[in-house]
Amino acid sequence: MRPESHVLLVASAALMACTTSQEGSVPGYASGPVPIFSDDAAPAADPLIAGHRLMRAGEYELALRNFNRAMALKGASGEILASIGSANQQLGRLSQAERFLQAAVREAPDNVSAWNNLGVVLQSRDDYPGAVAAFRMAFALDSGRSDLIRQNLNNAEVQNAGRGPLLGATNPALKLVPQGHGRYLLGNAN
Repeated sequence: MRPESHVLLVASAALMACTTSQEGSVPGYASGPVPIFSDDAAPAADPLIAGHRLMRAGEYELALRNFNRAMALKGASGEILASIGSANQQLGRLSQAERFLQAAVREAPDNVSAWNNLGVVLQSRDDYPGAVAAFRMAFALDSGRSDLIRQNLNNAEVQNAGRGPLLGATNPALKLVPQGHGRYLLGNAN
């Protein structure tokens, strides 16, 4: 037997060993290939931190899974609820985003990002009075330091008063623009 054939034979045997039959299945896993690394074998990573990293990378569905895992492990804190709401917001699931962000501000009424993001969701859903109220709360909690929150508040007040279109509303590319630290602006993506 040639040496390269021996290597292929060993590799094939190793791959076959990674699969199981119904009677040889691993407890807790469906039949089929046995995962090389399971959650039990992997180092304990904080799913909340992983979720925030995935949000920054634009992997919103994976971030949402990590945030849900964080909630299962740690409970429904204001930060976790706001994170789930923000991920749903990015995925365009505005009803779910609103529900989680409402829960987040009830759980942690001093969470500036949750109030701001709730305002963005409400404004996206044409609830301008609700958006104004949420942005005012975020602005007050932030002591007026954030230009982003001020701009969101001004846009919502203009739209609520019917004095004109939302800044950039003539552009069909209007979308949520990440501004860092879990805050979003409703505006042009340019």
